Amino acid sequence: MRLAPSSLRVRIVIGAVLTAIITSALFGLVTFIFAYTVEDRIFGGALESEVIIQQAHWKKHNRLAEPSREYMRIYRQTSELPLDLRAQFDPDGDKTEFFGKADRYYHVNKFALPNDGGTAIAVAEVGPYLVVRPRRDKMIKALLVVATFIALVSGGIGYFIASQAVSPLSKLAADLSAQGNEAVPVIDSSAYRTKEVAILASGLEHAFDRVRAFVGRERAFTRDASHELRTPLAVIRSGAELLSSRIAQDDVDAGPIKRIEAAADDMVLILDLLLTLAREDGAPQAVMPLLPLVEKAVFYASERFSHSKVRVVVDLSPDQTATINPVVTQLILNNIIGNAFQHADHSTLTVSGSGSVLSVTDTGPGLGDKPMLEPFHKGTSSTGDGLGLSIVRRLCAQSSIGLSINSGDDTGTCFTLDFAHTDEALLGKEQP
Repeated sequence: MRLAPSSLRVRIVIGAVLTAIITSALFGLVTFIFAYTVEDRIFGGALESEVIIQQAHWKKHNRLAEPSREYMRIYRQTSELPLDLRAQFDPDGDKTEFFGKADRYYHVNKFALPNDGGTAIAVAEVGPYLVVRPRRDKMIKALLVVATFIALVSGGIGYFIASQAVSPLSKLAADLSAQGNEAVPVIDSSAYRTKEVAILASGLEHAFDRVRAFVGRERAFTRDASHELRTPLAVIRSGAELLSSRIAQDDVDAGPIKRIEAAADDMVLILDLLLTLAREDGAPQAVMPLLPLVEKAVFYASERFSHSKVRVVVDLSPDQTATINPVVTQLILNNIIGNAFQHADHSTLTVSGSGSVLSVTDTGPGLGDKPMLEPFHKGTSSTGDGLGLSIVRRLCAQSSIGLSINSGDDTGTCFTLDFAHTDEALLGKEQP
């Protein structure tokens, strides 16, 4: 499943909002840690000062003084501590802060008295004097409100910055989208003032100009070559027809002359195909039976490779039809079946199918791991330029014909053509 692309402007705004939220969360966390630390240090410092006062008074008077602050108490024994504190306090532990009941909160400092006076416990019950903890919920709500406000402001600023930054790129994208029906888009790079986008537009402009020139040269070559070849082909056809009319059907020269005529007819069809493919709308299609095309391809291959010992089995219903261009399909079948006759000698070639699917399977040596659909990659027994299967792939891709190949070493090869295939991502794809 392919996800739809998202707007770059939206991504920038989302990034700005997320940055604001994360920053606010970190700021709120640091604020709480700082507030708690400062508050604890204040009460802890006050308790340490009280310990110093008590130690000095004991040293001078050999007794404890009255606490200097109303929330402080001095105890000599653990058993004298308040019940909620006594249940948690460990004389040998290091913990100095304890939660009590009824919103009480204790700071505790166990200290030694001079002159072998033993130990005492200074306790500060600071619950009524706390600032942060009682107001924690309100502070969290306030921070959430502030964070929301900051996120909205950051989103607005991010949208403004994104609009300014992405606007030239959006214009370039809109200009390209507006030319969706054009074979090669036309871009005027001088219309873009932002440096980075202008460089991109200039690169696209030069690239599209080169592609447009290449397409023009290719179409001109196809048109001119097709036009210039028609005259010699007409001469070949007329000469073959003249010779055929002068030679008896059982003459030894009748067969080669018939093949010359058939080849000339095929060349005319190929020229028509080239002219058709040179057009943007491609080759026209119609519902046609597949069996006559297969039989013609088999006959053509048997004439070309008369030395081949391939055994052909055609398992097709005369009623099997597909929406095709007959010339394109004939060329595809000629290449596939011709390759089987040439490379899979002494094997069995089976042509079968149902519905809109046609399979051509041989029991020959297979293609192995060679990229046979790439141009100029050919088998060791090939006498051509290695373009046959590459042409098949291109024709299938342009005519929306699904092509898959299953082959391996010494396991034969199976070509499957799906004439109802519509997924362009898989057209002409070689299968392992």
